[in-house]
Amino acid sequence: MEVILDNKMKMKFVQVASEFIYDLEILGKLINEEEVNKYILSELDELLELNKRDIMKARFKHFNISKTKISDYEQKLIKIGKTDKFVLAGIRHMGGNANKPFIYIWPNFMIKQADIKDIVKNVYPYFKVFKPLHINFWINPILLSKYELDEKFFTVQQSFIGNVIKLNSKNSTTAKSKFKLEQVKSSEYYKWYENEYNNFHIMNPDMKERIPINDIELMEKCRKENLLYYGVVNNKKVGIIAAEKNDVFGLKGIYINEIMIAKDYRGNKYSELLLSHFINILPKFVEVLWCNIDCENIPSTKTAIYSGQEVFSVECFYQL
Repeated sequence: MEVILDNKMKMKFVQVASEFIYDLEILGKLINEEEVNKYILSELDELLELNKRDIMKARFKHFNISKTKISDYEQKLIKIGKTDKFVLAGIRHMGGNANKPFIYIWPNFMIKQADIKDIVKNVYPYFKVFKPLHINFWINPILLSKYELDEKFFTVQQSFIGNVIKLNSKNSTTAKSKFKLEQVKSSEYYKWYENEYNNFHIMNPDMKERIPINDIELMEKCRKENLLYYGVVNNKKVGIIAAEKNDVFGLKGIYINEIMIAKDYRGNKYSELLLSHFINILPKFVEVLWCNIDCENIPSTKTAIYSGQEVFSVECFYQL
């Protein structure tokens, strides 16, 4: 149950990822090539961890899909035709929904639009028992224009990142005197948070799987790291921000897990205030702020852009 990659093969996947998956130019002088390679290599190793027998067995039992076996959940190294091109590929499920399977791929080559049909032809047979609906990969946003005219191609998530020093500078004048942050001290917040999310999903049922509620374990991790805050106006909770310490590309990072504005307070730019206040209280050792945002989540996208963050990777799907 083990995919064996020698060091040369691993570094090929790493090198391609640094150009095909990520736009690192936006971080300028913060980037150190050696540290970037270490980070991407750790991501590759994490992907291959999914091939541990106990993990595959757990996924097999959880999804309980007819006619599948444990080995079907293996991350496979697949050769694309009679070339030296390979992809690492594995089955995934949108929002954990067994009825929405797709194939995630990580290539060791720069995928061109003309390559997609060959990728599908060579990869699909390994996962046909799941009846996958899409091929999925992440791409440098600079390369997006080469795919967007294909009607089978669409984007789902964008990864944003920003140099905290520049973000602080951009947001230092946005504060309003009535708005303040209030650190969350106990787990009582979760009931309020859950209720607000339930209201959001009632109003936007199509977004339940694409923008799911964070579980209490993740939110509590944020609270215990002192990175969970209410946004408060006139002693009323208008929103919440949750983050965790999460380094990226060898840089000290804070990852935003949640910015949510309560139903009765949306449309007042409170998300921008929530984020700008949060940025201004971050410890001095933090170098970058980053997050993933669903492409359909226009308010959060606007907030990230307003803060000065930029897109460095985009999650794409290709319909089978």
